[in-house]
Amino acid sequence: MLGLSDNMDGGPEGSVDSVPVLSPAEVAQWAIGRYSGFTRERMQVSRPVPSGKAVAMQVTNNAMAPAFPVGCYVVIDREAPTSGAPVVVDTGRGAPMLRYLIDEGAEAVLAPENPQYPVVPLGESKIIGRVIETIVRRSFL
Repeated sequence: MLGLSDNMDGGPEGSVDSVPVLSPAEVAQWAIGRYSGFTRERMQVSRPVPSGKAVAMQVTNNAMAPAFPVGCYVVIDREAPTSGAPVVVDTGRGAPMLRYLIDEGAEAVLAPENPQYPVVPLGESKIIGRVIETIVRRSFL
């Protein structure tokens, strides 16, 4: 599942079939254009994505379980439509948050999959991007 370099075969021009794996802190920096150190691990994706417009981040809490279990990776696309979709947002209060964006009515909210976590208003949070793929790594050794 890991790719060490971009493979331009099989997708539209300017697209890649692997994305950089970033920590949540790096994703927040990437979202505002302050992170360009894409020299680390890369992860293979199931369909080509625009070069430089998508990254992978590991899920670190169970707010979106069981759909997005702890330890899985989400592929975040900055350019995909976000309404009604799982999104990653920068709340300005630490690590980015993975939630469903519900935009029905007067105020958009961020809803968890796990009912033990609260629904919160989108408010001033900035949408980093939409989750376009989930990757679960399993080792049977």
